[in-house]
Amino acid sequence: MNENGGSEIFNLQKSSKRVIKVNLEPEKIKSIIVTKKNWILKLKDKEAEFYISRLHIEDNSFSHDHLFYFADEDNYFKFLNFLNDLFIKDTKVIKEIETIIYYPKSIENKIYSIDDLI
Repeated sequence: MNENGGSEIFNLQKSSKRVIKVNLEPEKIKSIIVTKKNWILKLKDKEAEFYISRLHIEDNSFSHDHLFYFADEDNYFKFLNFLNDLFIKDTKVIKEIETIIYYPKSIENKIYSIDDLI
């Protein structure tokens, strides 16, 4: 746990190449889905999601208003540590494709009802 209580501040670059500071707070993230080109962060209490590219800005032809890139390599590796420290890696079948998905570690102690399993 860092000085921000688990949240982490990243320098993310918009497609316009402007760099912004974004505080990623695990308690506000429902899940993170890993695709070939992006991490898709799904937010709790909202239908919103945003993308962080796993590729360099020049390598990603996908354009989206909510697509961000890491400003530098340090932020990329800091994000990988953020995932490993604060999230649980799982798999889920999405559209008939087995997909890697991360859930906040806060769900580790959750007790599921039998209804949740169906």
